[in-house]
Amino acid sequence: MPLYQKSEVLPGVFLGVWKISEEPSFFLERLSLSATEKQQYNTFIHNKRRVHWLSYRLLLQEILQNPSVHILYTANGKPILGNAEGYISVSHSGDFGAILYSQQHQTGIDIEIITDRITRLAEKFVSNEEAKRLSEDFLKEELYVLWGAKESLYKLKGIDGVDFKENLHILPFMFQGKGEIDGIIQFQGKTENYTLHYETIEDYMLVYTSL
Repeated sequence: MPLYQKSEVLPGVFLGVWKISEEPSFFLERLSLSATEKQQYNTFIHNKRRVHWLSYRLLLQEILQNPSVHILYTANGKPILGNAEGYISVSHSGDFGAILYSQQHQTGIDIEIITDRITRLAEKFVSNEEAKRLSEDFLKEELYVLWGAKESLYKLKGIDGVDFKENLHILPFMFQGKGEIDGIIQFQGKTENYTLHYETIEDYMLVYTSL
């Protein structure tokens, strides 16, 4: 399946989502990978990892209308643009790859397939206050919003040492399938406030933010 979504979700901030049904050859025929990217691509063993990695490169090319744009990585794994201006964050899960690009500000994005597994992992990232607010009707969905929001904030910040329970906080919200929530990063003596956006896409939860 081709491009699933491409839109300017905030001024100067562009979201791209690809629902993947193609083989790696589909993407490789449409991309011009740098030598560094080719070297990294050749380390991947499984096709699923390959198409995830390729999908958000093609998404970026579609957003910027630039066939020569390249993605590199910092020492701690944060993706950056190698030969273009702006900031990106990428995510992938199951059949989807996603990217968030901003011309001027850092970004964070997360997409996850919704399964029962999240309930077993909740204690690792949900604070006591957040746990008290969870609803029974939309428990899985709210947990995925919390996880995606904190993962997005972590990616946006791009530094090690951030604890998801202690440093990242999501303010009360009512799950509606799609909406905005408020998040806070409290780290190294600073408090920073962010607005995040979430939406369900088929059986997946997408969350993203930008400064």
